Amino acid sequence: MKYKLRDNLGRENLLKDISELKGFLSQPFENWMEGSGDSAITVKKDEQMIFFKIEQGVFLMQHPDYLSPLFDRDNDKSVIHYVGGEPMIIPEKFLCSEEITIEILSRYIESGTLHNAYQWLEIYE
Repeated sequence: MKYKLRDNLGRENLLKDISELKGFLSQPFENWMEGSGDSAITVKKDEQMIFFKIEQGVFLMQHPDYLSPLFDRDNDKSVIHYVGGEPMIIPEKFLCSEEITIEILSRYIESGTLHNAYQWLEIYE
């Protein structure tokens, strides 16, 4: 299972297993305040799974469809994270733990599909 990881500093690496991703994700959330503010995994030519870690949790989004897994339907709070220098408003209901992030990204890397145990919604609806 090989996949390409682009980190928040724009470096691209071809990785061989999920342990390398776990190490990357375990870095403090302050690291995502540098560079572009986000990272991405590419397994398909025209699609990415974008993610970043903030103090409140981890945000994942399939691009180009802007689909994110929903975790807390009743939470109407939002946070701001800067991606590419621009503020991005993130509904907290789309934030998850590192453990769930690894589960979702592992499925995406292995199959190229979104994890079907979660409801995926377009974040701007």
